[in-house]
Amino acid sequence: MRTELPSVIWGPARFSPGVDEVAAPGRQSIIRSLERGNSVHRQMDNSEPPSWFQDPGDWVDGYWEAKLRLHAVCEVDGHRPWIVVAEVANPGMEYISDGSDEMEIPEQYR
Repeated sequence: MRTELPSVIWGPARFSPGVDEVAAPGRQSIIRSLERGNSVHRQMDNSEPPSWFQDPGDWVDGYWEAKLRLHAVCEVDGHRPWIVVAEVANPGMEYISDGSDEMEIPEQYR
């Protein structure tokens, strides 16, 4: 299990390995160039539970309402690198009103 620890994403989502040159386990996505005012979209998947989790539902329950923590290292020629840290809502979390005021688990998490 110790060898598995570095590949565990302790959160609700990961960048999709194999898409946009993202390597497994999906911890980082490198954006080579981004002009001010522009945006870049990256595909994300649900994070995978570690092998020692008996019930994948426990993994989902643990991160159901967790925000994504993003850490960007920005570099521009002539300047020292700087870091931007942000927490954003989990895009996989949906509120489905059935009159009970409870969160319903989307099919992808079941």
